[in-house]
Amino acid sequence: MALTLVITNVPKLDNGVSTTLVLDRNGALIGRSAMADWSLPDPHSYISSTHCEIEFRDGGYVITDRSLNGTLVNGGPDRMAGPHRILDGDTITIGHYDISCRLDGADRPSGASPDAFQAGASPAWSGWDRAPADPAAEPESGWGPSPAGSDAGQAASVWTPPPADPGARASPWSSPIASEASRGGGAVNIWEQLASSNVVDWARGGFGAD
Repeated sequence: MALTLVITNVPKLDNGVSTTLVLDRNGALIGRSAMADWSLPDPHSYISSTHCEIEFRDGGYVITDRSLNGTLVNGGPDRMAGPHRILDGDTITIGHYDISCRLDGADRPSGASPDAFQAGASPAWSGWDRAPADPAAEPESGWGPSPAGSDAGQAASVWTPPPADPGARASPWSSPIASEASRGGGAVNIWEQLASSNVVDWARGGFGAD
């Protein structure tokens, strides 16, 4: 953004310096001194050697008074009390010079229209225009309810042990009495068998007499 300063009430300067100063994102010292960036001659020495300073900061131009007699803005009767941000159309008075201010060029790339920045020129990148995924092909997350009628949602509530193997062999430690009972299909009274095999014959003198 450029700032153009133009002296409007004097056609030319006695020192041959231009009546126009253009700043493009930079500052300048203005005063009576020949060493100033913009030297304004004044035979009456009303203008100070370094009368004011213009700086470019925070995206704009700011003028600060450095003089003894003051710098006026927009025809006001009082000198500047502090830094002033220059606006388009401002008038600065330094001594007997009236200087108009013009701000040119918006802070945007050349060739771009304002509408392009407001509406957005292009859509976001779409990832090589990949086709949208089929929702039906997406796997279930596992956290939602099971579909109605599915086998997975109808698990048995009571655990059933596997059936015994009919061809399994008896353990060597199994009781022959138990095996006989299982073959006969009925329960065996163990005490009855022991009693019959150990009949006490007191006449013969003890157990196991025939």
